[in-house]
Amino acid sequence: MRMPIEPMLLARAPKPFDSPDYAFELKFDGVRMLAYCSGEVRLFNRRCHERTHVYTEVAADLRRIQRGAVLDGEIIAPNADGRPDFYRLLKRDRTADPSERLRRSIPVRYMVFDVLETDGQNLTALAYRERRGLLEELFAATGRSDGTESNGTGFACVDLTDVFPASGEALFQAACRENLEGIVAKRWDGEYRIGRRSDAWIKIKNPTYTRPK
Repeated sequence: MRMPIEPMLLARAPKPFDSPDYAFELKFDGVRMLAYCSGEVRLFNRRCHERTHVYTEVAADLRRIQRGAVLDGEIIAPNADGRPDFYRLLKRDRTADPSERLRRSIPVRYMVFDVLETDGQNLTALAYRERRGLLEELFAATGRSDGTESNGTGFACVDLTDVFPASGEALFQAACRENLEGIVAKRWDGEYRIGRRSDAWIKIKNPTYTRPK
């Protein structure tokens, strides 16, 4: 797969829904990031600008992956309550060469939700259900050499997003209660459309969401 590529974009829906044809995830208020892992790890944002030097701890963590892979996800900066804080994240994202002090004061997490390639095999034509299974296998096979884990995935600052089958309305209500940005609905049988907007991925935004200040 050529590097970098533009990530798949999301269509919009005005209200949440339940459907067995969809998986539902929380929508994170952060910066979209694709990770190219092949021994060396490089990170590129939605506009195909390299950000490896900004999120060095994420790149270092992803080096634990022993296979070649291209991942799609979102970089977030949780606040003291654990919620994504976009303005905190901007302080990191707009810094060309973040200091160690800044990295420690504004830790980030990489929330991974898709895999586009493994070991040179392009997976974008596969259904989301198949890609999700391969992503879970990839994470399950990755462990830390010191035998410790901070989040059950074997990574220190990388997380695999949770998926909620069929139950979009309940997840949306939970997102609203917690003042989160909203949810994303993904068709189980949907392909990954590079650089294109598709109703295979639908975002439903929380109308009362306010960014922490």
